[in-house]
Amino acid sequence: MNRTTMFVFALLLMPAACTVHPEGESSERERAAVAGAAWSKPFGDRIPLPLTQNSTLADYLAHAEQGNGELEAAWNRWQAALEQVPQDGTQPTTAMIGIDHELDGGKAIDRTGISLMSDTMNNLMVPGRLGARALAALERARTAAAEFDQARLQLQREVAKAYYELAYHDEDYLLMLQVRNKLATIEESVAASVAAGTLKPTARLQVQIAIDRLDAERERMHADRPALIAAVRRIIGGGPTLTEVLAVLPDFQPLADNEQEFLFRALEHNPALSIRRREHDAANAEERAREWLRVPELSLRSALMLDGIGGLSGAVSLPFLRGTAIDGAIAQASANARAAEALQRQAGHDAVAAVLGFSAELRGHEAEAKVLNERLIPRLMQLAQITRSEWTAGKGDFQMVAEVEMQVLEAKRLVLRIRREHAVTRARLAEAAGALLTEKH
Repeated sequence: MNRTTMFVFALLLMPAACTVHPEGESSERERAAVAGAAWSKPFGDRIPLPLTQNSTLADYLAHAEQGNGELEAAWNRWQAALEQVPQDGTQPTTAMIGIDHELDGGKAIDRTGISLMSDTMNNLMVPGRLGARALAALERARTAAAEFDQARLQLQREVAKAYYELAYHDEDYLLMLQVRNKLATIEESVAASVAAGTLKPTARLQVQIAIDRLDAERERMHADRPALIAAVRRIIGGGPTLTEVLAVLPDFQPLADNEQEFLFRALEHNPALSIRRREHDAANAEERAREWLRVPELSLRSALMLDGIGGLSGAVSLPFLRGTAIDGAIAQASANARAAEALQRQAGHDAVAAVLGFSAELRGHEAEAKVLNERLIPRLMQLAQITRSEWTAGKGDFQMVAEVEMQVLEAKRLVLRIRREHAVTRARLAEAAGALLTEKH
């Protein structure tokens, strides 16, 4: 084989083995590897983070990120999208080796040859087209990454909501228990007065009825707790039985003036907006990739006869014969890009509206709780003290005492509900701003 023929053979093999790696692919793979560290081992070999009675919300969030199946699936979709990049950046053809022989009765040595050719089903593409295809695949992978980030933020909001629901339930239960214990103390006093003849037996019966009503609701709440625990276990991906969980409902965290930076963070990190932005980038990349349909593709073939004579042949495609279809494909990609741009613009409006809305909700919670804590509850407690004193002195009716005690209880339970809604809205605001609850704002 002479040098020229060897060069032709090598020239034919090189493009068939060519893979283009777009800029940013390696860094995207590194980011995916870090994000998926929790799922690097098979499920059966993983050791989940332990949860104890004193575990915090941050502990539950960390446990959920390891064990939640939907989040793991989102990460695997990201991985799958990344693996499409080298596929689209590699020549769709491969080199083929063949044998040529002419059956004309002559000598085999000058009638037989070895040929090397590109795959007859696929032509060779110029590197620029491969790069455009690989970049479009990378942008789709980045869209999958944004969807993973969105799933992570949704998960933290769901974990926080389930955790706060459990904390609210337990604090509400304890609040009712405190009132029940107060009524039980009153019942003891009433029982003594009834025995002494200073109060009628109906007075004790009225107290017992009030206690029974509280006990009935407490029994219902006691039965509800396993369902709340099951909701936490489902979201975090299984784990311990959690029967001794002590969830903590946070105190009010007033929205500081400087937290309006959430607006800017929402524009940059809002999960829905990030996805739309990546979809727009992917649509633009796909449009550029389709522009390369107008560039001809190549098909090469070289042959070496056993007598040392070599040959080279090739062909070039004629894309203009498919001009109408190619123009349609480019126009289609352009329309998709414009649609993605419109969705990105709307997602930006939605992100700002969400942050403004959640901020208004938080301020509403704070204002309502301030009135309850500083005005209504103190006055109700003062009234409760007066009615108890009057009733003890024989000047009032226990029905009034019980009614005022229930009003105090309901006011305190309302503050508790507002605290729960405030904490959940905080989690929703963090999701809208693309922030982790463990971050400091």
